[in-house]
Amino acid sequence: MDWEKYRMSLLSENDDEAIIASDWLANNSTDEIFTFLIELLNSEDEFARDIAAVTLAKTNDNRAIEPLFEAIKKKENEHKRGVLVGCLDAFEIDTYFVDIFKLYLFGNFKVSVFAFDLLNTKSFDIRTRTLKKAAKALHHFSHNIGQDDDVAQERKEEATIILKELEELLSEDS
Repeated sequence: MDWEKYRMSLLSENDDEAIIASDWLANNSTDEIFTFLIELLNSEDEFARDIAAVTLAKTNDNRAIEPLFEAIKKKENEHKRGVLVGCLDAFEIDTYFVDIFKLYLFGNFKVSVFAFDLLNTKSFDIRTRTLKKAAKALHHFSHNIGQDDDVAQERKEEATIILKELEELLSEDS
């Protein structure tokens, strides 16, 4: 398959070219293309990493979930992972509630907004153990924020409401 021109165009400085290449690669994804995109998630170049994530999201190939989370969790991506988190919306992330909840709590504004949207729009496999892990994360968050940090206090309150509602739903199902 001659996908070399799309590979080069994906990393082009011309946004229109990159978008066309992204669409083509997603629509014609093979294991070779998938591997190429996964490798780009490890790039130090933020644009390359983000366009790879967007292209993977367009494929809806759930094999991309773990590599995306690996890229999200990398320390060097800590302040530039908003697009990566936003791309999770394309996948079945029902077993990743705690990970998304932590991103909501501890993420910067963009990450937190994307994570909050995921928490409100995706279905998750919630069990008692899941809620305990989330409550532990909330406890840690609560003890590491300042009383005068209004944004963090608001996040804490919203997270508390989310967990309370989930606990109620879980107890109703029992």
